[in-house]
Amino acid sequence: MSTKKIIIGVLGGVTAGVILGIGLASKRSLAMRQKVMAKGDEYLSLILDKINNSKGEIDNESKQRLNERKTNQESADKNNV
Repeated sequence: MSTKKIIIGVLGGVTAGVILGIGLASKRSLAMRQKVMAKGDEYLSLILDKINNSKGEIDNESKQRLNERKTNQESADKNNV
């Protein structure tokens, strides 16, 4: 078995255990479940923001490099004439 599969299996097992443990807890732990869900939403929002920021940075970098190539190509074309 590859290390990647083992890590994915362990993380999946831990996640399932936490979800089942919280889900099967008594009604008194409703506040705990709500806190965990709120924290999960917070982390999800943070991750999505980071993904969107990275996407924007990659897009900007791509546009910049494309413009540099166009400029270099135009300069090369002028020099060859």
